Amino acid sequence: MMIQSRPPRIITLLLTQLGLEQPPLSAPSGLSCTLTVGNIDIELTESATQCLTLQCYAGALAEPSHATLSTLLAENQYQEDVPVISVGLVPEAPANVLIWSRMAGGEATADALGYWFACFNERAQALHGWLDAGAPALMMTGGEADGAALSLH
Repeated sequence: MMIQSRPPRIITLLLTQLGLEQPPLSAPSGLSCTLTVGNIDIELTESATQCLTLQCYAGALAEPSHATLSTLLAENQYQEDVPVISVGLVPEAPANVLIWSRMAGGEATADALGYWFACFNERAQALHGWLDAGAPALMMTGGEADGAALSLH
């Protein structure tokens, strides 16, 4: 297996859209590596999931239930040729942000994610500020096409 030399495209795009400089990877090992955003160390590993999830939460908040994700998805439907992307607050913690994307017959393209950020720029800016403030936990799982998983503990 080749050693990854940079984060998968989706992660690079998210960091860029959030106004965060893409930091260099540290200690790459196989298909797993670590990158740092500010004072946050992020472990990057391969994954074969079908969805893209970015969860930011403080403290020991339990993971959102499937029902929560389904509700968010139902509230934010887009045309079929664009990955279904849903954004909403986790009910158990109103200050938290949840972003969920499901592939709709294809990978999440840069244009599709750019479209999302154009629609939800205000939320993205709020998330950017929250990360700058030192978010204690961050997890992102990428689409199968990009094979990306991002997690922080």
